[in-house]
Amino acid sequence: MDRLNKLAVLAGLTALVSVGCGGTGEPAPPLVEEDPGLTMSFSTGEYEIPTGDVFMCFYTDTFAAEELAVVRALGAQSLGGHHITVYYTESPQEPQHHLCDDEEMLSWNQVAGAAIDPDEFVLDVPEGLGMRVPEGAQMVIQAHYINTTGEPMMVKDDVTLTLARPEDLIGYVNDFVVLDTGFSVAPHSDGESVTTCTVQEDLEVVRLLGHAHEWGSYFKLEEIDEQGEVVEVLYDEVWSPEYSSAPPLNSYTMEEPLVLKSGMRLRQTCRWENNEDY
Repeated sequence: MDRLNKLAVLAGLTALVSVGCGGTGEPAPPLVEEDPGLTMSFSTGEYEIPTGDVFMCFYTDTFAAEELAVVRALGAQSLGGHHITVYYTESPQEPQHHLCDDEEMLSWNQVAGAAIDPDEFVLDVPEGLGMRVPEGAQMVIQAHYINTTGEPMMVKDDVTLTLARPEDLIGYVNDFVVLDTGFSVAPHSDGESVTTCTVQEDLEVVRLLGHAHEWGSYFKLEEIDEQGEVVEVLYDEVWSPEYSSAPPLNSYTMEEPLVLKSGMRLRQTCRWENNEDY
């Protein structure tokens, strides 16, 4: 492969890919248009979640017997589901599940976010590109739920990955994340956070999107010069609650990608409107 520096960019407020898997309770439909020998499916079985904002992490018993190339993902969740994300880790654990720990996820590598609509795959990259899973890696599933019932509830998640043969790809994509976690928004108030970062190597971008949750009101990503003056606005959106799962997406081709050069400075501006009591 001669274009392994291809990167799909996620510009977001959290380390999670901004994908939605809103609860249907139905199992993932089969990917009938694909060779069944090139799919990989997971099911969590039923499990209990507590009330509130819940991230559950599943170390599966699936290890990549050889290098895998993932091209899309499709999934389903129970009522209250917010998203399913698939990762791999090269620091394996015994198959089990538990409430996620931020520290453990530092050793994970994101593979895909799962969509519930087969016509709206989240991992939608140009033909010929895919996400790499190295031989021997353990597959890990993260399920996010928002349980507003006031009681523990039983849920279930399903996800199917569609694979390609690595030798058939032009190259791999990966995520470049502009991350801001150093903010807080007081009850019944507005907030804004502005952060900057410097690109460390040349990148070619095929997808660009923002991520904020339901209190988000505005998101912008700019290229700036050394004096902080705007060179180019890369992404500029008045935020809506539904964008937490399906944000506006800027798409580029392999022939004409968005090029981020080493040393380029990026500035991210995020605003929120908190109308809750917490």
